[in-house]
Amino acid sequence: MPEAEGCDPMTWVNRTAQLAYTSPSGNTFSLDYEDMSVERELQTKSYNYANANVTVVQQFGHSSRMLPLRVFFSGQDYDIDSAAFEAALLERGTAILQTPLYGSINVVPTGKIKANDRFKTSANQRVLEIELLETAGIDFQASELSSRGAVLSASSLAIEEVSTGFDPGSRSEYQSLFDEVSSAISSTYVAGEETLEEFSRVENSIQSGLTLVIGTPLLLASQTANLITGLANSSALFADRITAYRNLVRSIFSNVGNDIRRGELFAVSALVGAILSAVNSEFITRAEAVEASIAINDLAIEVDVFREQGYNSTTDIENLDVSDLSGQIGLALSAATNILIVRSFDLLTERSISIDRERTIIDLAAEIFGSVDDDNLNALINNNSMSGDEILILPKGFVMRYFV
Repeated sequence: MPEAEGCDPMTWVNRTAQLAYTSPSGNTFSLDYEDMSVERELQTKSYNYANANVTVVQQFGHSSRMLPLRVFFSGQDYDIDSAAFEAALLERGTAILQTPLYGSINVVPTGKIKANDRFKTSANQRVLEIELLETAGIDFQASELSSRGAVLSASSLAIEEVSTGFDPGSRSEYQSLFDEVSSAISSTYVAGEETLEEFSRVENSIQSGLTLVIGTPLLLASQTANLITGLANSSALFADRITAYRNLVRSIFSNVGNDIRRGELFAVSALVGAILSAVNSEFITRAEAVEASIAINDLAIEVDVFREQGYNSTTDIENLDVSDLSGQIGLALSAATNILIVRSFDLLTERSISIDRERTIIDLAAEIFGSVDDDNLNALINNNSMSGDEILILPKGFVMRYFV
């Protein structure tokens, strides 16, 4: 902790504590640092509506605290000490950070771990840059099997609830929304896969029988929901599927305005499809799984805004009971988020090294991975988009990204 000279004994200096990190396994590390900052994100969303000339802003509270840290290891055993601390950061579970001014905080490491070995400018020193996110705790006792069952059950009940109030409107009105679905989703499927064939079969079934089923809203709602959520089983990348569902939700909003009875089935089905897509996807890195969790929660906020505006504008609000639907959406979202966060701890974490002298990719691979086989070399080349001379000699100042 930085020294403060000439301070009164009863000032803030006496209220500070040593920065220390206690890993989930109970190992405690006293850390040297320079400065400390805390970040907190306000959860607000703004929406602009065509021809309305107004921006709607909704407040959804705030995030937990993010604590970016730069810590220093020095001395004759700096390499051993820093390696032990890095291993502690990779442990699965909730850690405790004793901060100088904010007390003890339950945290989970997130983002990148960046190491800088200053062999020339600061001998015997390693600098680590990390980010710690305050957490309320993670329920690791819930197995993925039970969480997946909760996702499927809550998703099915949410579709069932929203179907009971579905009003397709006239044939032309439904056709307009049906076309939005085809436009947003069909091109996302991977050519030749069975799920695309199933999408085409359901699409043709609805189209050919629309004149008859328009008068049976429950049957049409079931077919529509199956058409939309089917993309969750596609082998397409999660990024492509979440983009398709986000575009569909927004196009539905634009099409129906505040007509909640027509648009809610489409919006909720798209959200359920996005949740199932996240659970069904295989991710390689921890960041990908966390980003997927954020993406489905962001989409849930958009859908919630649409539903709230629709309920507030309807004239027969007293006849609408939305508590069961909202509850089932929340359960599905919570269980899916739990699955993704728990999975993330078993996935690769991105790290980076800032090189302070010219080096070769071979000796760097040997240092990072302990071997120089083709897979490790190709991973370094591809992850850093290296070409030409960089493959032969890495220049001083090059920042090498890698995953472990």
